Amino acid sequence: MYIEGVRAGDIVRIQILSLTPTGHATMVAIPGDGALADRIVDGETTIVENLPGAIILPTARGPLRLEAVPMIGVIGLAPASGAVPNGTPGVHGGNMDCRLIGAGATVYFRAEVDGGLFGCGDVHSLMADGEVLVCGAETPAEVTVVPQVVQTKTLPVPFFENADIYAAIASASTTDAAYKLATDNMHTFLTEIVGLTVGDAGRLMSLVGDLKFCQVVDPQVTVRAEFPKAVLADLGFTEIA
Repeated sequence: MYIEGVRAGDIVRIQILSLTPTGHATMVAIPGDGALADRIVDGETTIVENLPGAIILPTARGPLRLEAVPMIGVIGLAPASGAVPNGTPGVHGGNMDCRLIGAGATVYFRAEVDGGLFGCGDVHSLMADGEVLVCGAETPAEVTVVPQVVQTKTLPVPFFENADIYAAIASASTTDAAYKLATDNMHTFLTEIVGLTVGDAGRLMSLVGDLKFCQVVDPQVTVRAEFPKAVLADLGFTEIA
């Protein structure tokens, strides 16, 4: 999607207003794929029923009802040149599989081309951190988003916020590289955007910041560094301009 008014270099805020699964969801188990690659011997396809606020997962012990938490697996803007496979995450966003990216969330990206060229998909009715089987409850969905240019040029991206937390999302070829990048990006946010000292930012990250996996099954590993908004509000920081 071409976004009017967006120029290369702009930070673009994407607010997710609504996310509604439609039809049914599907899960697959593929021998040789995912974090359980050595344990999956037979391929399986499982049809999952989408209900308002819940999914019904068939199991060998009978159907199991689970709370639905719809989220977007692939979301981002186009790279400056070339092409990125749909299944690959990176600084552009892409297949980050961050389970927090749902209705009410906001994600920030840097436009590399005029218009940004926004896209999203790979919606899940439910998915846990890690996505160890290479899938969540994969579902078609209707998504409503609102894009907006923000003036904060130094914001490390991709960056996330909801009502409770900020999070720096980072993808890299190894777990070590991904967590280091996510941690560095959150520290940059706290020092350059919030205005904390280097030491204060580090101390607070060790006290109240959390590191979590988004996914470990794509060509890149994705990690997020979370930080509670309430702590920053106590220090006088209330919003990203």
